[in-house]
Amino acid sequence: MKTRPRVAAWLLRQFVGGPMRDSVIGDIEEQFARGGSSTWYWRQVLPAILFGLKADLCERPFAVIGSVILTSAVSIVWVELTSSFYGVLYQWLSPSIDSSFVLFEFLVPFGGGTCLTWCLLAALAGRVTARLTDRNRAVLIGVLLTQITLSLWLTRDFWLYGAFTTTVSARLWVLNYLWAATCLVGMPLSTLVGGRWFPGQPLGLRPDS
Repeated sequence: MKTRPRVAAWLLRQFVGGPMRDSVIGDIEEQFARGGSSTWYWRQVLPAILFGLKADLCERPFAVIGSVILTSAVSIVWVELTSSFYGVLYQWLSPSIDSSFVLFEFLVPFGGGTCLTWCLLAALAGRVTARLTDRNRAVLIGVLLTQITLSLWLTRDFWLYGAFTTTVSARLWVLNYLWAATCLVGMPLSTLVGGRWFPGQPLGLRPDS
């Protein structure tokens, strides 16, 4: 018995949507079982995902637009609030920073863990979106792209300037890189985790999918 490409099969199951989802997946699986190659299987995945996203988008276009706007607004407000709180906390603890290297590393290069709270918000956005728009991948993808855009915006100074500076120590540079990577990778990934892998089958998928 032929084995399906695991990554392609996972993408097919997770991201194909639309009212014809089960039929599309069933047809691909059946044709593969009849003699399709792994290359052929891969070639079916992207069109199937795009077809499902188009169907979901046509079904709920205003939900996609609304989710993107709401996610952007809430995320920006949350980022500004946590950044302001970090600024106040930093000023309050600044007399102790010079005498505590651990405190310095956490508060200065890693932003006091603010990026971790941004990831939590991204996960919540994915969770709420999935619960309110059952089975609609287009809405979740819209929120995901929003988080990617926001994470790029938040880390723009590092990628434009910080990554090329030679005036900081290697240890501090690594911590700055960790902060930037947490934003850039962590926020979109948290959106996916919140939208798909929290309990309760948030996307309306069958238990065996």
